[in-house]
Parts: sequence; C-alpha cells; structure tokens
Amino acid sequence: LALPLILFFHWGAGGPGAGPGTTAGVIFGRAIPRDRYEQESLEVRRRLLDQLGETVPEDVESIVHQQTWNRLILVEEARRRTRVEDQDVARTIQSHSAFQREGRFDPTLYFRFIRALGMSPQVFEQRLRDDLRIQKLLDSIRAKAALSEEELKAAYAREAIRLQATLITIESSWFVETATQAL
Repeated sequence: LALPLILFFHWGAGGPGAGPGTTAGVIFGRAIPRDRYEQESLEVRRRLLDQLGETVPEDVESIVHQQTWNRLILVEEARRRTRVEDQDVARTIQSHSAFQREGRFDPTLYFRFIRALGMSPQVFEQRLRDDLRIQKLLDSIRAKAALSEEELKAAYAREAIRLQATLITIESSWFVETATQAL
C-alpha cells in the first residue's frame, strides 16, 4: 500500500514527467490531466489572493494543493449527479451585473472580462457550468439535510453545553504556567 501511494504522489503529483499530457491523479476511476490540475490550482490561488490581498505565502501551498483536489473531487461528483443545460449557463452569464450596461447584456464587457482572466470563452463557460453543477449538488444535499426548528435548537443546546464543559475543564494553574514559560 505504501509503494503505490509513494508512486502516486511522486510521479502523479509533481514528480518527474509532470507537465502537459501527464496525469495528476485519479478521481472516481477517471484520470485527471496535469494541465487541468494546474488550471484548478491557479484558480484556487487566485481566489486566495483575492481574499488575502497579497501573495500566497509558501507555507500555504499545502492548502492550495488540498483545496485544488477538494474542488476537483467536488466537480467530478457534481458531473456524475447533476446536469446543467446550455441555457442555464447562458442565462447566468447574461444576468450577471458585471456583463451588463444600462440593464442589458453587453458582449464587449463579457469578452473583456474573460480576456482579463486569461481564459477563453470555452474555459470560462466550462468553469461556470462546473460551479452551477456544484451549486445544484449542494442545494440537493441541503434540501435532504433540513432540520426542524426544534432539532436545530436541541443541537445548539448540545453544542453550548459541550462548549461550557470544555471551558470548565481548563485549569488556571496550567494556563499560568504555560503563559509564564512562553514569556
């Protein structure tokens, strides 16, 4: 078991031969091309940059890697379970405020936006289709996981009691000793 894992992470996730045309890994029996992994990784990194407002620190690379695989797994599961029609993609694009001028869809704004992202319309629309699939999948899961108000209150009460119990078990002598050592 250890040898296949080593080979997967070495050869399949950045080892020798990594590059266009190679496989980054396998999800649900489907090979994930290296270039698709790299595109997703760039998108995860871009979203992190949007949130952090600066460059992504080196120690965050493991988070980028994990989030990339999480997104790829979610996209694959959504592709297996949900379908999004071309009309849904077109409607989403046309209704987005960033692509409208005077309340109407403006193709010039749309293509300028896509160029600024460094994407082709096909890549952008595929990413949007994947996002819509994921949203549909999550919505279906949320609908099945609905709680009544009584169940929600009971769950909140359990968590509040557990939190109070956790706070009670902390000994002040340990805290003072630890804080003193840290100084």
